[in-house]
Amino acid sequence: MLSAAEELRVHGRRDASLKMAGRAVDWYRTRVGEEARKEETRSGLGDALYQAERWQEAKAVFAALAKHPADYYFEIYDKGRLGALAARLGDTAEARRIADELRRMEKPWLDGKHTFRAGRIVALLGDKDGAVALLREAIAQGAGISEVPDNYGYAFIYSHCVDLESLLGYPPFEGLITPKR
Repeated sequence: MLSAAEELRVHGRRDASLKMAGRAVDWYRTRVGEEARKEETRSGLGDALYQAERWQEAKAVFAALAKHPADYYFEIYDKGRLGALAARLGDTAEARRIADELRRMEKPWLDGKHTFRAGRIVALLGDKDGAVALLREAIAQGAGISEVPDNYGYAFIYSHCVDLESLLGYPPFEGLITPKR
């Protein structure tokens, strides 16, 4: 359902996308027992709320997840979502703080995930040049190799990212995601 919501949004069907994301929220909320407690399930609920543009509800989910991340991938993911939510909710200082924290992160095997998340936050703050610079840096660090969906690469990922919608049509971004011969 979340993939369908993403595709609907990418193809200009925002209302249908929000409705599909709402269905995903309902599905995640029907999970029970051990399945409901899994970090992947709770993160999926947060993603569904995010795609449904239910920012405050998504923030509560990701704030709870960020307190005890299962590993550094979830740490990056949860912080990135919290930074994006801060930007969307008008907390510019918090969004910038999280973006800076992500950019300075030093751990093995980051593959640009931290820089990609920082770039998303910067894009939401309206700094197109800064966002494109961070996305270029993320690519140089290996982004698109292990970021979901794995087998598509950064051009697909970036063009399908709701946090980067403001960059669509912006020539430096389009040049970044356009296939090269």
